[in-house]
Parts: sequence; C-alpha cells; structure tokens
Amino acid sequence: MALIDEMFEDMNENFNDMCKQKVEEKISQTQSFFRKYNITRWRFVYVDFGEQLLKDYNGNYFKDADSFSLKEMKKNRGKNFGSYELSYLHASIILSEIHKKYLTSLKTIIVAPITTRPRSNSIKIEKKYHDFLEYDSYIQLDNLRHISLERVDLAVTKRRLLRHNEGYLSTPILINDVKKALKNMFDL
Repeated sequence: MALIDEMFEDMNENFNDMCKQKVEEKISQTQSFFRKYNITRWRFVYVDFGEQLLKDYNGNYFKDADSFSLKEMKKNRGKNFGSYELSYLHASIILSEIHKKYLTSLKTIIVAPITTRPRSNSIKIEKKYHDFLEYDSYIQLDNLRHISLERVDLAVTKRRLLRHNEGYLSTPILINDVKKALKNMFDL
C-alpha cells in the first residue's frame, strides 16, 4: 500500500509542477507583451473573466451532478459561481500603475470591465472616439477586478486593439471622468 501512495504523491507533484510552469509561462508572455507594446495604466486590453458555473454560454443551467475537470477549468479560465457575476471575454481598462522597472515581478493588475449596458457607477465611452468598440459602451467602475496576468487574452488584444504597434490609450477626458467617478465612489 505504501508503494501506491508514493507513486500517487510523485504523480501529483509532477502534475502540480507542470501546472505551475504553464501559469508562469503565460504570465511571462503577458509581461513581455506589456513591455513590447508599452501597455500601462489607462490602456485597454481584452480579459477573459471565465465562464459561469451555473449556466453554459447559451444560458442553459448545468445539472447539479455535473463536475468539471481541471483541464476544462483551465480551458474556460475558471468558473464563476454566481449567475450574475461578470463572465466571458470583455474589453477592460487597466487601472493599476505598471512600472517598467518592476514589470518582471508584476503578476496581477486591477481592471474595470467594459460592457454595453449602463449601471449606476459607469462611465460612458463613445465609439466615435474609440474605434475598437462596436457600440457605445460603459466602463463598469462598480465591477473592478484584481486579476492575474494570465487572464489577459493576448490574441484578441493584438487582433482588436493594436494599430501601428500601439495599444489603445484612453482619451484625456475619459481618464478625468474615471478619476472623478472613483473619487466619488470611494469618497476620496
């Protein structure tokens, strides 16, 4: 019985090392992407917030007895428990300060997602000033997220946001509106 336990422990350690290595590799790719395209605060990126645990992409509820493998969880970037939590791929604005000097140790950032529906603490972002948008949209300041760099979808960000090797920067008016709204929200 001891030999089986030892074999299981060895397999488990190797699996954990492989998972950790893949996560670190993805974070390293995102860090070099940020460095190459000068991605800093007030830039836009696409973030995959994962899928819902209760409903699938079509809005149909999963059965209570369903279980998900680690492979499925990684593929879908995790599962969000609540049916009203923000899920799936969204454009987002980076609110964290990103210093080039500390970029290699950066693992997480704070983002505010962009959606097409207004909410109480949202800032309108017009399509005519931000041509990567399909519609006039809203920055959801009441839905701030602290995310790992591995959630940044590099392929979609490159395809939708990069023009002439520059990431999209917010307009100065939008930046001031976001700052004012955050000050009011947090009573600063």
